[in-house]
Amino acid sequence: MSEVTGKTGRELTVHLTWWTSNTIFCNGVLYCLTSGRPYSIIGYDMNTAVWTEVPVPPPKFLFCSFLIERRGNLMLVGGVGTQRICEHVHIWQLLLQGSTQQWVAVAKMPQEYFLQFSKERNASDLKCVGDVDLVYFFKDSHTQVMVCDFSKEPAEWRWLPTCPLSANFHKFSVRGLFVNPRLDTSI
Repeated sequence: MSEVTGKTGRELTVHLTWWTSNTIFCNGVLYCLTSGRPYSIIGYDMNTAVWTEVPVPPPKFLFCSFLIERRGNLMLVGGVGTQRICEHVHIWQLLLQGSTQQWVAVAKMPQEYFLQFSKERNASDLKCVGDVDLVYFFKDSHTQVMVCDFSKEPAEWRWLPTCPLSANFHKFSVRGLFVNPRLDTSI
């Protein structure tokens, strides 16, 4: 883990300026997932004004990756595979023990659900958003939304009911989800 105090280092500035694909606020730290390969996660602690780089769990090359916050924990959702083909979707949680950081796999999308998501196109347009114990998965290319429910043990995966409006539109698709919108700021 590398740290930079005060002004943003040149390398971090380049990552943040050109390659930031996803940003999340968790426990006083603003985390940014870069989209440049290989992925990296850069965090800015709002209390100490310290920049840190958080190592990404293996494999280093992820597909359609997202950061989410769940009950004060930073989580990473990402597709993994071989030969630049996404074959599975995993969810990891970052465990913090003193100055040690470790990613732990907490869930894997069941293969039958993954195959339904990837049959029309590849998984590259997969999106996700989290809210408390729920992680929602959707794609630009179709109307189905899947949820992973972490309030169940083990985590439960299920499809949400199809939107009744989608039957009336030939090219209807989900473009985004608003789940408990809020602004977490302290100035």
